[in-house]
Amino acid sequence: MAAETDTKAMVFTFLDDAIMAANGDLNLPGTEGLSGVIKRYDKGPGESRMHRHDNQDHTYYVLHGQVAFHLGVDAGRQEKVVVLNRGDAVVMPRDTFYWFESLQDEKLILLRVSSPDGNHRRISPLGESYPYNAENSRKPLPTWDLSSHPQGPRTDRGASEPLGARTTEAAGEAPGRP
Repeated sequence: MAAETDTKAMVFTFLDDAIMAANGDLNLPGTEGLSGVIKRYDKGPGESRMHRHDNQDHTYYVLHGQVAFHLGVDAGRQEKVVVLNRGDAVVMPRDTFYWFESLQDEKLILLRVSSPDGNHRRISPLGESYPYNAENSRKPLPTWDLSSHPQGPRTDRGASEPLGARTTEAAGEAPGRP
């Protein structure tokens, strides 16, 4: 008699040409404790506002392209820049401030794994929330009044730029940023 072979595992194929060519977020099958998203960006900034998630840990794995992750230091007021290429990954425990940008003129495709699954609430360095997926849907991002921020308002960057001074790794300054 054959042994019982029931399993709760889910098997799926998700990286075909049509999916790779599209833009936006593609939610993958998950569980209550784990979710996955293929994040696809034509060109440009990616998640372009410094933010954190207070209820999720994230791992980003680069499937295609090159990306600079700007990791928040000192509650998001300063940044450490790390450049990742295809096959590289970054793990961000909850409450890690970050934003990222594509460094090439080609599509950026990332796999983001989150634990636990649930509300993808984004929180600014000032403690304000803004909507999930604002960049992918091209909805305008809120503008925060930075006059009361400990470092004061930034005048050397555009409205979509993060707060604070940047620090970089020994590899040098990330291309494409002032």
